[in-house]
Amino acid sequence: MGEIQGSPVWDHSTDIDDNSTQHDADAVEALFETVCSTVERFCQLDDTNTNPGIVLAQSKPPAELYWQAVHDVVELSKVEKILNKSSFMHKGYKNRRGLIGACAALAWEPAVDSARRAPGRTFELIAYRDRARWGSERVWDPKSAAVLSNVIPTSFDNYDFQNDIPRILPHTPCPVLYGIRGTASGELPRALEVVNTEESVDRWVIFETNHASDDHIQPLQIRQFQPYQSVQLGGGVTSEPMVMKGGHTFFELKDAEGDRVICAAYEPTKQFRDVVKGLIPGDKIVIYGGLRGPNGSNGDLFTGSDQKVPTVNLEKLEILGLEKEMGKVSNPRCPSCKKAMKSIGTNQGYRCKACGIHVDESAAEFAPEARKLELGFYEVPPCARRHLSCPIELFNKS
Repeated sequence: MGEIQGSPVWDHSTDIDDNSTQHDADAVEALFETVCSTVERFCQLDDTNTNPGIVLAQSKPPAELYWQAVHDVVELSKVEKILNKSSFMHKGYKNRRGLIGACAALAWEPAVDSARRAPGRTFELIAYRDRARWGSERVWDPKSAAVLSNVIPTSFDNYDFQNDIPRILPHTPCPVLYGIRGTASGELPRALEVVNTEESVDRWVIFETNHASDDHIQPLQIRQFQPYQSVQLGGGVTSEPMVMKGGHTFFELKDAEGDRVICAAYEPTKQFRDVVKGLIPGDKIVIYGGLRGPNGSNGDLFTGSDQKVPTVNLEKLEILGLEKEMGKVSNPRCPSCKKAMKSIGTNQGYRCKACGIHVDESAAEFAPEARKLELGFYEVPPCARRHLSCPIELFNKS
């Protein structure tokens, strides 16, 4: 499952029971001290957003902790109760909130459900840099990332071809050289021969992950929404899409209960906004995305009232039904002289020059137009995809 400076790292499991010897206890204590000293040596504790937590356990925390962590907000006090009731060795730094993520990560088990569209687990090969290169700019050939999917068909999100953006490198000068995600762990080491970089790979490890699992998504109705949740919701489009400054695009959706939500496709979602702009009132869709925080409502963009309507930042959507879009074929004929009438102006109707008769806009001749959209799934491009969000290409694959 990995290699450290030429020496292999093997994956194995060992059963540890309550009758562990003192030697085992000493080994566990030594391991914990090694982890703590390593974190304290390399962690940037002066960063206000860095609040590490370390948890070392011989048994898993309750699985419901993981699901609460990916679905809602977990209070530190709840995690501390779990840690203090069990034989978990733990240490938190600064505000100690890192303990929440550490404990929830230990609680994770890949979901096994034949009804799932998304895989219950995926894998990621992380290649690490030589320590002398930490903090320096990476020198590599982005084109090598573009061919990864051809060489390793079970890998995904290596390159955003629509926007010409490689997706395997971190955005910071950290110790990670690159990361390759895939559904088959045994195929990922081939990436070591494909990614072309001037740096040597000091070490690499394959991790089992919840990336692309859609574990964060909950099927909910609007009246059940809480800030920071990620939701799946079916409903009908009730407004024409509205494009705001910066290219951010919004539309309104109603669920079966008649409650309303604003759906947002922000500028970083790139071409996905064209899909959103193609929706019309009456379309039946299912949306997937994350709710903004308690103060993250866009108000009511579509009626101008002060009502606070929740906003979902879209990750993907499925079109279940398309409303017929009617397009004007010709101006109306005068009901008296039968001549073609002339438009008075936008939304002002038509008038017959000869007879002076006036009719409204609806008198024109209309016919159904072909829609650019089709039934099925649409998603944000890889450059805008969250780690947990499942690409459509992986649906029903595991």
